[in-house]
Amino acid sequence: QFLYFIAMRLVLLFLCIAGALATMRQNVKFGPLDPNVTDPADFWMPLWNNVPQDYCTTPRYPVVPTPGPIAMDVLHQLIPNGTVPNASAKPTNNWQKNLWGFGWDEFPVGDQWGAIYPYPYVVSPKSGAVIVMYPGMPIDLNEDRAMIQGIVYPDPVPNGNPAIHNASYPYMTMAGSFDMVLQIRNGMNPIIRNMSDLGATIDYRDAHHGNRTVATLYLVKGSPFINVECFDAELALGMDGIAPPIISVDNLPPGQIVHGTAFNLTSAQGPQHLEATTWHAFFSQTVALNYASPPNGPINLTAPYTGLVQIAVGELNDVEAGFLFNARGNYARDAAVEYDVNSTNAVVRFRFDHVGDGELKMLSIPHQTKLLNESGHTLARTAYWCVKGNMSAVSGTVWNMTYNLTSVGFGDKAHIDPKMREGLLRAAKVDYDLRIERCPADDDTPGYPGYMNVELYAYVRDLASYTDIAIALEALGERAMAQNLTKKMLSCMAPVLRRPKKAPEPCPLPINNTVQCVRDMMDVYFDLQWGGLVTGWYDRFAPHWCQCDLPGGPGACIGHNYCDNLHGWDAFSNYGNAFYNDHHLQYGYIVRSLAWALYFQEHKGVDLNMTKPEVHNVTKQALAFARDIANPNATSDKFFTNMRHKDVYDGHSWAEGYDYSGRIVTWLNQQSGGEAVNSYYAVYLLGLALNDTNVEDWGRINAATESYSINMYQHLSNQTADKIDQPTEIIDQWGKCLPILFGNGASGATYYGPNPIFQCGITFLPVTPFSHDWMEPAWAKEAYDWIQWHNQRLGECVFFDPRTMSKNPCPGQYGTNWTGNEWGCCPTNDGFPDNQWRAWPDWYPTLYMLLATYNREQAWDFLQYRNISQPTEHLPLPYVNSAGKVVGYHRTLTMTTAFFYVATGASGAPTPAPHGHFHRH
Repeated sequence: QFLYFIAMRLVLLFLCIAGALATMRQNVKFGPLDPNVTDPADFWMPLWNNVPQDYCTTPRYPVVPTPGPIAMDVLHQLIPNGTVPNASAKPTNNWQKNLWGFGWDEFPVGDQWGAIYPYPYVVSPKSGAVIVMYPGMPIDLNEDRAMIQGIVYPDPVPNGNPAIHNASYPYMTMAGSFDMVLQIRNGMNPIIRNMSDLGATIDYRDAHHGNRTVATLYLVKGSPFINVECFDAELALGMDGIAPPIISVDNLPPGQIVHGTAFNLTSAQGPQHLEATTWHAFFSQTVALNYASPPNGPINLTAPYTGLVQIAVGELNDVEAGFLFNARGNYARDAAVEYDVNSTNAVVRFRFDHVGDGELKMLSIPHQTKLLNESGHTLARTAYWCVKGNMSAVSGTVWNMTYNLTSVGFGDKAHIDPKMREGLLRAAKVDYDLRIERCPADDDTPGYPGYMNVELYAYVRDLASYTDIAIALEALGERAMAQNLTKKMLSCMAPVLRRPKKAPEPCPLPINNTVQCVRDMMDVYFDLQWGGLVTGWYDRFAPHWCQCDLPGGPGACIGHNYCDNLHGWDAFSNYGNAFYNDHHLQYGYIVRSLAWALYFQEHKGVDLNMTKPEVHNVTKQALAFARDIANPNATSDKFFTNMRHKDVYDGHSWAEGYDYSGRIVTWLNQQSGGEAVNSYYAVYLLGLALNDTNVEDWGRINAATESYSINMYQHLSNQTADKIDQPTEIIDQWGKCLPILFGNGASGATYYGPNPIFQCGITFLPVTPFSHDWMEPAWAKEAYDWIQWHNQRLGECVFFDPRTMSKNPCPGQYGTNWTGNEWGCCPTNDGFPDNQWRAWPDWYPTLYMLLATYNREQAWDFLQYRNISQPTEHLPLPYVNSAGKVVGYHRTLTMTTAFFYVATGASGAPTPAPHGHFHRH
């Protein structure tokens, strides 16, 4: 009885603990990641970031013609200019940034869009006008449509080169063709009143009457209406030269005054854009429209109007007319985002600021539709489409979306398959020996350290492999090696963490070669204008892209060719980091490595020779990088903008900073979905290392939302019901990976070639312990089979194998004299311009990461080297060449990381996915 009593007490204790762990904390308010809100200038040189907003007007190579600088005066109306933190940090990557892409008086003609895309409409708020386009779904390749799509095929192969079969990539984008305009003729002086995660509010003011607000435009993502509250506003529908004329009102003949509160408007779209032919205008008060004859000009309201006006499209054949009529009179002014969290799940809640007496109807995109269905919400599929796919109508003012949260940790406690332990240890020792005496890129330029040879991104990405190998070694019980390699990582990280000695400066003239301009590429500064950590904007490699080829030196080329850049200015130094491109993709590697060092010493008691002051400094600097990319509260931490990259509605991030900001049509993009996931996983690990639940949970939530959306929008499937025909049928049938998401489209290419392994690899690299949680085995199998099919047809790239050089030389002039890349692909775009379409052999281990997700035993077999200096049947290149340099793996992966992923994964084939199709007719 006593033992039974004790057993029951233990069971009750266990249940109590489990219940406590599962208790959901409601409406969690996330505070600053750094409770002390440490000034980044304590560690890095502060300076006013003088990267010009109009840098695109400076000729450079490649030339990106743009009409002029972004409209900073528009942004400063919302966030006054000044020195951070006295002035608030400014947003750089958010989906609303095109609001200040152009001035209010620059109307969307040609490339001057200045538009944002709060699905399903593209909206360009301008002086006296709300200009609207409904892109709809691309259903053909006709370039007169608002939404266009197609497939790009390779050029003909030069004679004597291997044939290329079925290599292609899809694209989807928009043409600049607006459909409808609501004129607010006495609202010629707009101003941004507010921006939030999900919305933007613009006041239209009458400059002739004390800037009195005459109308307020509420833009909230997912609204089926364009919603405008009016206060004696002088309104008209349509605008000459901007949108097609309205040729019918309620099917009545022109030349009359039409009274009412609800009107059907027919736009002269022509046959190519039928989805945007029928529009609806709803007014909360009776109005009179002057429907003139002939109907080729704007339709004016006969009197100033006070009340609500809602504009919406009825879609093809006006099939949504009933939905719109029933939903009219209700709208969202804005929405708050709330979070409930426990140990295993988070509820992300959208709480819409509903106005109206009826039920609010909003529209969800595919990943939300899936989550909301699982949460029991009432949804109905609609005919509306946006760039993310088909949209569903959601009833109610609150959306609850439940995500699974990871608890995987660093991986140092992961279970290793005993059968694979010995092979993993061998690989780890090889990788340890390759790194313990050097930092990344050391001697790439002979005699220079790595931090002078590569940009920060490549350096910290490669340095993160030291962390990965150390974690694997710790999991293997090889603590001394893990300790030594972590120390080496910290030593190599020092150039990133130290204070620069001077501000960025250009290369000296004359610019003759890159070596004379070698400089520290790791210098980090705190930008007092925008609020963020940035790297320098003068690049040691800039002269390489900008040498003058005319007699008389650099000045002789001004006005004659692309070399007008005399001072080594490189707009895309470190991938445009100085204007906030890719911060999360880059800084995630830094945060994850520093988090590991803090955890290893402070939690596990491993001496890394960090003193207490050094631990304090590393902590604050790791937090600063985390704050740059994932600040949850810009009100309490004014040094950094709120969640720089994250699009809370879409679930994923945007990589592009303020560089274009409306200057070209493709105003947002993100390629490296896997690195975006890694960035928030790193924030979670930092919270784990610091025992800080605020940081840990914020990282877990954003890692969950990012990975869920990457799975939905970059990982394609024609076997999974909720992904079929998403984003469109033609793209879904083309392949398995969509590497680039644009704000107004997508592309199946990558920035370095449309190779099938690239196309998929970029969506899930780097491989980490978290990859086990978020990589879907069913999709991985589809992707693996698709890539294998391509590679069997395309073959590997033409590469220099020293054993067979005479039989398989590189094309063109390189067939006899090129020896610079032993066991590597031959140079592209010279002699064999389509080389990039083929499979690069050093990416084959990445392919086997997909295989390992559902068949790790076979992946393990394929990854094995009998001799790391010789290739195998499944690995076309050896691991190292004769100089001991790794050539068999791309730098985004190491042999240890690959083996560790396989050895710590679960076995089993993927579960077959249900089938189902939705085709539009």
